[in-house]
Amino acid sequence: MREPEYALCGADASRNAAVRTDEPFANALAGHGARALPAGSPPSPALEQALLRLGLDRGTFEAACREAERNGSSADEELIAAGLVDEAALARALGAVLGLCAEPIGPGASLLRDGRGAFDASERHAKTCDGAMRPRLFLAPRLERIGFLADRISRSPQLATTLRVTSLSEIAMARGAASGAERSTRARALAALDWPRSRLEVFFVCEANDPETIAAVERAIAGEPNFSVIATPRTAPTTKPKALNFALPLTRGEFVVLYDAEDRPDPGQLRAAHAAFRSAPVSLACVQAPLVIRNAADGWLETLFALEYAVLFRAILPWLARRGLPLPLGGTSNHFRRAALVEAGGWDSHNVAEDADLGIRLSRLGYRIGTIASPTSEIAPSRFLDWRNQRTRWIKGWCQTWLVHMRDPRLACRQLGLRAFLTFQILFGGMIAASLMHVVFAGHLLAATHAYLTTGEIHVAAGVLAAVDLLNIALAYTVFILTARLVASEAERPLLRRLWSLWFYWLIVSLAGLRAIGQLVHAPHMWEKTPHREPAGRA
Repeated sequence: MREPEYALCGADASRNAAVRTDEPFANALAGHGARALPAGSPPSPALEQALLRLGLDRGTFEAACREAERNGSSADEELIAAGLVDEAALARALGAVLGLCAEPIGPGASLLRDGRGAFDASERHAKTCDGAMRPRLFLAPRLERIGFLADRISRSPQLATTLRVTSLSEIAMARGAASGAERSTRARALAALDWPRSRLEVFFVCEANDPETIAAVERAIAGEPNFSVIATPRTAPTTKPKALNFALPLTRGEFVVLYDAEDRPDPGQLRAAHAAFRSAPVSLACVQAPLVIRNAADGWLETLFALEYAVLFRAILPWLARRGLPLPLGGTSNHFRRAALVEAGGWDSHNVAEDADLGIRLSRLGYRIGTIASPTSEIAPSRFLDWRNQRTRWIKGWCQTWLVHMRDPRLACRQLGLRAFLTFQILFGGMIAASLMHVVFAGHLLAATHAYLTTGEIHVAAGVLAAVDLLNIALAYTVFILTARLVASEAERPLLRRLWSLWFYWLIVSLAGLRAIGQLVHAPHMWEKTPHREPAGRA
């Protein structure tokens, strides 16, 4: 049997497609985003009862909290992963402490959708309705937040009529069953690729603790003999690059391409990439396909995101590629020579911008990265919190990449060459600086304006800073707008009128940058997954 020329790793863990609810009350109850208790702080009575019921001592719990802080997880997830607690026992114990029923989400329960047609579910809670139209809010509380939750329920005892305690796996299974049709559609997207089936293998990389997603994908690909599912164990670090490294040894193709869950690649993309490889020397290790946002007209955030992608993938990256300079890869639609990818060591499992890092590592090995024109359409985040979390992860990953490759600047310069080394500094230094400087610019401008309004004059230093800030902003604004107008497609041209608000978009990028710096110190490997839900009516 001939080995396939192409092997596809499709990262399709269901939690990437989850949409978190907008209800702050439900988030607070589940303890979403909560940190562990400070070391040495006395446990709440509710926590003491829960630990007693679970047969755990305080030291074991605090050790789990420390692991959770390092891994960006929770104490209960660490205890379950270590085999010290099972999910069913945890749910029963927390239900008993809270005075709530602990039960699975029944097969007759329907997950409710929000106004956008997205399921109102998250990793920690799921809102359902049964056949009698009775609402239920199923929670998988964080063990470290059980005291807060007990206090909220004690002050609002009527909540017990609708609240139920369940496990993370139960919520994942319910969400997976509800969104099975959508994931099946994504698996037909890959079946539409124009490539001989005998020379193609497709892997859908899912988390092993999400059996409903695995079952839905297996049903969708039943008629495709070269399509299969790879279940990755949920062990630290719980990152996309770790999952890809788990799957890479199973691929046999000469070339490997990565797609994200929501991607819809152009059917001719494999042939375009293959032609690029065959017409280039073996030093071409990777070609990047452009990413196009298909929900760009749905809102302001999606529009600016789409125009940002247009400038990056149709102007900046092709310009760098034509000159043989290193470039930060996008997180999807990367086509690799498998041998070069293996030589580079695959992806860095601990880097949350593994794509950007891999582009630099390939360049340090003497390889070149190219671009092709055949696009992949993606979904931009539609909620600010989802956008913020994604941008935080990107900026944190760029910082990690710069720090890693600057551990030995002389070696990096020798391997890249002076020209490419300077490009690396400009690229990553520029991306990091640009993501932070708009907060500084805004501060300078506000300070100068306040001084003028209160005293009627501006100090020379403040005036010079404000003038420099305005000049920098004006130049950056002009360059971006001109480039966007140059590369925008016909469908994107009506969106250009929203570019007047570009400065505000860059300001919120800076706010995400500040958050990234904080995470770089306190939770460097935490991977905040980004929902990419198809808008209602388009699935």
